[in-house]
Amino acid sequence: MTTIDWDGHLAAFRAGSQTAASYCDAAGIKLGTFRYHLYKRGAKKKLRRRPQRFQEFHVATELVIARDGRGALTISGFDVTHLPQIVGAWSNALS
Repeated sequence: MTTIDWDGHLAAFRAGSQTAASYCDAAGIKLGTFRYHLYKRGAKKKLRRRPQRFQEFHVATELVIARDGRGALTISGFDVTHLPQIVGAWSNALS
């Protein structure tokens, strides 16, 4: 049984300008098997991440930002237990 050097065939195909069908005819290999190896190896190297859909996030709050007598900013009317969800929603919206 003859072992086919698929890495070599794939590299030669990518370096050339032939179609897959014409390359396979010239090399004497089956087109279907060549395509199997071409896309099988390509799928391992190129992982595509599906973009996450942005979901609106609502928090009922009466947020008040003010300056105290010394000029420092203060925040009141905010429940800090919602902070992780707000930061996560904000970072997802920016990405």
